[in-house]
Amino acid sequence: QVDKTLQKVEQSLFDGSAPAPPKVGSADKLPVGERPNSEVLKRTEAAGYPKPTDASAEVDLAGQLKAAEDKALRLEQLLEAATAREAVSSSERRVLRKQLDETEQLVSGLSQQLDSVQSEAAEQRRQCEALEKALEEATQPQDRGTEQLQNRIAELEAELQSLRHLGVKAASAPLEALSAA
Repeated sequence: QVDKTLQKVEQSLFDGSAPAPPKVGSADKLPVGERPNSEVLKRTEAAGYPKPTDASAEVDLAGQLKAAEDKALRLEQLLEAATAREAVSSSERRVLRKQLDETEQLVSGLSQQLDSVQSEAAEQRRQCEALEKALEEATQPQDRGTEQLQNRIAELEAELQSLRHLGVKAASAPLEALSAA
C-alpha cells in the first residue's frame, strides 16, 4: 500500500499534477505531548474536526497527530528515496543512450564495410568468371589444333611405315636376283 502511495506521489510529481503543499505556520505545528492552543483548536473545528471535550479526546487527537506526523516523515523519506532513484535512473538512461548511439554508429560503420566487401567480392567473382571463360575459349582451339596435329602425325607415320615396308621389299629384290645368278 505504501508502494502504491509512493507511485501516486511520484506520478503526481512527474506529471506536475501534485497539489501545492499547504502552508504550515509555526502555530500549526504542535509538538507531541503538548496541549493545543485555542487557535489550533479553532482551525480544527473549522476543518470539520470535532472539538475535544475532555483529556482522553485530547490524548486521542495527539496520538492521531503523532501518527500523521510519522506518516508525513515516512512519506518524505520515501519521496527522497524516489527522487534519488529517479536521479540514478536518469543517469543510467543517459549512459545507456550514449552506449546505444555508439553501438548504432558502430553497426552503421560495419554495415558499410560489409557492403563494400560484398561489392568487391562480387566484382572479383565477375572478373574470375570472365578470366575462366577467356581461358576456356583460348584452350579450345589449341586442343583442336593439337588433335589435328596428332592425327597428321599418325598419318605420316603410317605412310613412313608403308614406305619402309616397300623399301625393304625393293632393296631385297636386287639381292635375290643376284643370289639367283
